[in-house]
Amino acid sequence: MVKIIAVANNKGGVGKTTLSISLAAEAGIQKKRVLVVDTDPQQNAYMVLVGDTKPKNSVTLSDLVLQFFSKEKQKISSKLAITPANPSFVGVEVLVGDPNLQGIDLIAAHKINKFSLIKEILKPLRDSYDLIIIDTPPATDTLTLASLCACDGYIVPIDMSEMAQSGYLEIDSIVDQLKEGGNCKNIKFIGCVYSMFENRKAHATKLSMDLAKKNLFDRVMDLKISRSTHMNEALICHSHLQDERNHKISIEYQKLYKHTMGVIV
Repeated sequence: MVKIIAVANNKGGVGKTTLSISLAAEAGIQKKRVLVVDTDPQQNAYMVLVGDTKPKNSVTLSDLVLQFFSKEKQKISSKLAITPANPSFVGVEVLVGDPNLQGIDLIAAHKINKFSLIKEILKPLRDSYDLIIIDTPPATDTLTLASLCACDGYIVPIDMSEMAQSGYLEIDSIVDQLKEGGNCKNIKFIGCVYSMFENRKAHATKLSMDLAKKNLFDRVMDLKISRSTHMNEALICHSHLQDERNHKISIEYQKLYKHTMGVIV
């Protein structure tokens, strides 16, 4: 049975896309059929995974969203918005987003069914994949809320800043409200994870971790993803580090993948 993960934090620059891509790469190595859903209008996941800056698909996620809110009987297949990732990401495909997604909030403003948006778009795709990873925009907008309602579990990447940690608190509050409204009763919290951890600045690191312990209690995983220039170089080359099984970053993502799948089984 397919499992769906959302990667969310309303603060930008905390490594959501890097985490999504790396988990997808690890799942592919584990022989899973993987779909990455790029709900961010900036299209960063698409650009890394596919290597293009402009989608070649005739249909993108924004088309599927507009169709969802339309009363037209003729339906576009969700499969038309999917493209294979480049060969370095074995077993991975991408549901293509585009810049038009930034206008979705205006369209969805008064729609009572907006929180089921992503769930309905993914429904015909569920049998084709083992794992679906939703890379969300840096905002608590319609697409993020609908992504949370569609998933089995969610991860909140944080960096060393207080702003990123407060981003988790807002996501957590929103999930509680969505649960109370009956929109995502069975969603599981996978954990907060330091996605760009630095241990070089010992005093600043201790202050950040003390702050996280105060604000987030036991919600932060012991597992940490280190900041790495090697990772940045891999992303620029539209690749990843998971093939290098003994690389520190690869090992950290192997552990995160194992933990994630253990939570959402």
